[in-house]
Amino acid sequence: MQVRNWAVEYDSLYVVTGPIFDYVMPTIGPYRVALTKTYYKVLLQKRKGN
Repeated sequence: MQVRNWAVEYDSLYVVTGPIFDYVMPTIGPYRVALTKTYYKVLLQKRKGN
C-alpha cells in the first residue's frame, strides 16, 4: 500500500519486483513451475527530469 501511495504522491515512480532464486526450490504443476520464498523490490523516484 505504501508504494501505491508514493506512486500517487511523486512525479514518477518506477517499481521493479522479482524473485530471489535459491538452488533448491519446490515446484508445482505438471510443468514444474518453481516457487520462490523471497522477492526483491527496487524503487526509483525521478523528480523534474533528474
